[in-house]
Amino acid sequence: MEGRLLNRGPKRLIRVASLLFLVVHTLGAEPPLLKFEAWGNAAPESKVLLYVGWANGFIQFRGAIVAPFVQCIQDISIAQAVAVIDKRWRENPEKWSEPIGEQLLAALTSGAGPCKGTDPFSK
Repeated sequence: MEGRLLNRGPKRLIRVASLLFLVVHTLGAEPPLLKFEAWGNAAPESKVLLYVGWANGFIQFRGAIVAPFVQCIQDISIAQAVAVIDKRWRENPEKWSEPIGEQLLAALTSGAGPCKGTDPFSK
């Protein structure tokens, strides 16, 4: 069954995602975004997958604006990125209710993060 759904192509997936967004938006509900709290509850292997999936999704189709950030995350190890994100999670429980993507970016690009100053949205 799962294979059949994936074989229908990306256009169908985009339509389903768009429909979900419209329904959530129409009902006035909060979008189904993963919160930063989930990071602390994830197993180490899951953190690696969350980070890699987020990084690939974040840079996709954004072009030159993310070039400095992309160069930075290519220069650090996945283990280093996960450690920096772990530190942000531990030290900022007030951020646990915020979207995980925003917090992963902040962990890497602000303060003592290894990619300090490369946040494409802070300019």
